This record gives sequence, C-alpha cells and structure tokens, in this order.
Amino acid sequence: MKNTLHRLTVRSTSWLSGMIVAIIFALSAHAAGDNIPQEAYDWLVLLDNKQYQQSYEAAAPLFKQATTALQWQAAAEQARGSLGAFKSRKVASAQRVDNLPGLPTGEYQVIDFHSSFALKNAANERLVLVNNEEGWQTIGYFVR
Repeated sequence: MKNTLHRLTVRSTSWLSGMIVAIIFALSAHAAGDNIPQEAYDWLVLLDNKQYQQSYEAAAPLFKQATTALQWQAAAEQARGSLGAFKSRKVASAQRVDNLPGLPTGEYQVIDFHSSFALKNAANERLVLVNNEEGWQTIGYFVR
C-alpha cells in the first residue's frame, strides 16, 4: 500500500510538472505572438498571395531605397517559388530592438516564424519591421 501510494505521488508530481512546463511554454509562445503588429501578418499575406507589387508598396522607405519594385518581384518569386503554396506559419520568436547593423537608431522588430509550404514542410522566415510615421513597415524578409 505504501509503495503504491509512493508511485501515485511520483506519477502525479511528474504529470503536474509536465503540465506546468507545457502551460509556461504555451503562454510564452502566445505572448510572443501577441506582440506582433498586425502589419506583419498583413504583409506576409501579400507574399503568400504572390502580390509582390503590393508588398513592395506596403514596405518601408528603407526597403524601397535598397531595391526597385522589379528587383523585389524577381527576388520574391525566386525565394518563394521553390517553396510552393503557403500552408501554415507560427511565431518562433519576436524581439524589439533599437539598433540594427547599418541602420539608424529606431524602433525595430525582428520576427522569426516556423512556416510550412507545399514543397517545403519546414521553413524558417524572418521578417524585420521598423516603426515609422506610417506605423510598422517591412524593411527585410528572409526565408530558408
């Protein structure tokens, strides 16, 4: 009886510890997603729908200074074309920073996503935003 009670206590404690870890993990992932500006998701939807011209127009002036609309379309088609249709995306991390290499001091957000596409089940996307007079706008996008 004492041995059985000990096993139940150990199992209950292990189960409870596992649940606490799961809850903390879920809350931290949810919190990271809560801090993502809606503009980030809106911009990614443009890419998902192959609306490259509209994504260029919605990007920050810093983005437009670095590339033309035609260059962006070619780069986006090359980067996303081999992935196939968009399936899902989940925030992996999000970080707000004041400084990024080679850019003026400002309010930036670097967001990493775990994404899935028809031809690449596990992809990593990084979106870099700046908060300017127009609100949050994209200054960088990378996928691998």
